[in-house]
Amino acid sequence: MYIRIATVKFPSDDKADAFIAMMKTVWFDKLDKETLSQEQIMVKTGEGKIVGWGIYKSKEDFLKTSQEFKKMWIDFIKSFDGIVEWHEGNVAAHYIREKEDEK
Repeated sequence: MYIRIATVKFPSDDKADAFIAMMKTVWFDKLDKETLSQEQIMVKTGEGKIVGWGIYKSKEDFLKTSQEFKKMWIDFIKSFDGIVEWHEGNVAAHYIREKEDEK
């Protein structure tokens, strides 16, 4: 599993809300059709801040579409007067609670 994390700061909660609305209505469909991303998670942490996770099966899947989309993401974020910091890497540890019926 390979993950890219983006920490994004907008000048206001309104711009963060508008960004999330665009993600839901336009970008999620685009990600589904044009990337190998398995999952996208967006968390609004307040004061115009958002943290997003892009989850891929492997680093190879990530690299196949990441450079083209990274530029589009940066342009998209800048259009909302936002700034972004990227973090990415292979998952080093992962915990999932075992379901009761599997014990």
